[in-house]
Amino acid sequence: MKIKHLRIENFRAIANFDEAIGPYTTFIGYNGGGKSSILHAVRWFFENFELMSTDVFSEEIGEPDLATLPDVKVTVTFDNLTELDHENFGPYARGEEIVLTRVGGVGRPSKLYGERLVCPSFKNIRKEKTVSGQRKLAEQLMTSNKLFADLNINSKTSKQELLEILDNWEADSENHKHLESINDEDANHFFGAVGSDKLKVDSGFVFIPAAPDLTGQFDISGKSSALQLLLGDILKGVVSRSINSWTERNQSVLNELETTVSEAADDHLNERAGQVNHHLRQYLPGIEIKFEVGLQDWAPRANPVAQSRMRRGERDFFIESEGHGVQRATLLALLQATAESRTAPESTGGEDRDNKQNHREDQQSSLIVFVEEPEVYQHPVQARMMARSFANAARTGNVQFVLATHSPYFLDPNEIHNIFRVENSPTGSKANRPSVQGVLKEKNASGELDKYFLESVIESLFSRAALIVEGDTERAIFDTVPCGDDGLTLRDLGISVAVAAGSDSLLDMAQLIQDFGVPVFVVRDGDSDSEIALKTAQEKSQNAIRTQFKCAPDFENTEHLQIAVNKQQSLLNRWQSAVDSFIKKARESGFGEGLEDFEWGGGSQVGRYVGILSHDLEAELHNWPSFTMMSKEFGLPSDLRKAKKAGVLARVAAQSKQEDMPADLKRILEVARQMVDYGSPRKDS
Repeated sequence: MKIKHLRIENFRAIANFDEAIGPYTTFIGYNGGGKSSILHAVRWFFENFELMSTDVFSEEIGEPDLATLPDVKVTVTFDNLTELDHENFGPYARGEEIVLTRVGGVGRPSKLYGERLVCPSFKNIRKEKTVSGQRKLAEQLMTSNKLFADLNINSKTSKQELLEILDNWEADSENHKHLESINDEDANHFFGAVGSDKLKVDSGFVFIPAAPDLTGQFDISGKSSALQLLLGDILKGVVSRSINSWTERNQSVLNELETTVSEAADDHLNERAGQVNHHLRQYLPGIEIKFEVGLQDWAPRANPVAQSRMRRGERDFFIESEGHGVQRATLLALLQATAESRTAPESTGGEDRDNKQNHREDQQSSLIVFVEEPEVYQHPVQARMMARSFANAARTGNVQFVLATHSPYFLDPNEIHNIFRVENSPTGSKANRPSVQGVLKEKNASGELDKYFLESVIESLFSRAALIVEGDTERAIFDTVPCGDDGLTLRDLGISVAVAAGSDSLLDMAQLIQDFGVPVFVVRDGDSDSEIALKTAQEKSQNAIRTQFKCAPDFENTEHLQIAVNKQQSLLNRWQSAVDSFIKKARESGFGEGLEDFEWGGGSQVGRYVGILSHDLEAELHNWPSFTMMSKEFGLPSDLRKAKKAGVLARVAAQSKQEDMPADLKRILEVARQMVDYGSPRKDS
């Protein structure tokens, strides 16, 4: 089973979150934005910890009045149900989904409800208090409706038997189309006195917090710690086979059972320990871990738990006594090894029947893994490898990952629609996700969005705002020059400069980044300078002139010049057509505000979301006296369009004077800065 949908009401920073969740989902955003609130709301759903006043969302400033605090409500919809899930969750798993809701508040116990699928025709039968009355209603139903003719309820059917017959009829998949869901108020109290551990264990929920103390995650006293859940599949398969073997031989010798279980489990746990140690030695050189099986509460029914022992050189030590860095590294290594085992391909040869059975048993249970800041204490290379393991397991295995992270390594472009950027708000944090439709959908299908993620978009998602430009020259300049009298740059203010690698992708990238709630401003070349067009045309006409006239080009010659002029006009026509198409697309996609009177060739023009340069950035740099003077000292060509070293251009810009910067360039920087100085220029504001 996996989480399909989450609805969270009034938990910490979240007033209302109602979104679908994918197999690999990430939440990003600034500290205090609310991303961890989403993860901990789900933890409360599974673990049912006591709520404090700080756990309940409130718009009040200061200590809230407990009497006015609203209920906290978390509804989780599960899908991808297995046979084991249908067995564990009974009447709440009759369809393709399970819908469970926990409701609670400060100072009172919570309640967990399940939405059940039931047959509406059975409602009155179940409400009837006497067995004779139930029999009578059932017999009437059997007589009046052929659908229920085979219920086989008669005057001798006991109350328990009658209710079992109704339950079995509803449990039959052939009858699911006749069932309807009942709401929380009519549903039975889910799991009753069994408690939340059953819910957590049966769903395979693992939560790894960013908190420093992870000792409880190695607990052997119960089945809900991360250690028990992550190694549980191995133990369940091994113990089942061991008990069957032992029962056949001798049911009275419990010591023989312990020996059999230990021997059967050792190889599997040692194999997993080897996988974990492969990663652990990268995090903690010289340290190893070993897993052992132990049996709690001896009885004919074995209760296996996984135990761990750490070894540094020749000395054994307990993980519980170590610092949080060692604990977290060990837990993440275990999680990474588990993820990789879930994606391990089946052997194509040389694998015996027992090994195949072991592999199937190791894959039988789903895992739902929530991790806060998986990058903490990790070297970047280790974080990247871990992220790859998690993403692969989510794609091909039966494990679901939900992460809250500050690291770009854990963002998967294949799951772009399951990335949320969470922003804080007085009325409750807002979670933004992209709408990948139209052109963006095509680019995602073709893999083009991967290029954006690997470079500019990822950085923009972690920024306060984004200035989107065509190429590396623009990024080098806008990243470096001051954007105000205080000498601060866009980067100093948390504004990233995203490179779209061409004008055709500018608006697509802007749409993608803005969908995440990041303010954007786009800068495009105006491409309207006729002199530059003529110079370009002359360069491109030389071969044609040599071919036609059998001589070197001479643009004092009328015929030679006419060829260049014709090419110039063609070039200007293409430039104008491209810019006009860009403006049209900007208006259609909601980025055209302030450009209603745009006219190609009318000089630099700046709207709310888009700025059009008179020609290009190099033309602005040529009009910057201190920049051109400094560029000569760095040995750059007089035509800066031929300067291909963006790093050198950045150094020149850093040493140029702000006072003589062209007005159009200053205007672009001013508008970009306003995205964070005066709030976000959103389409809906």
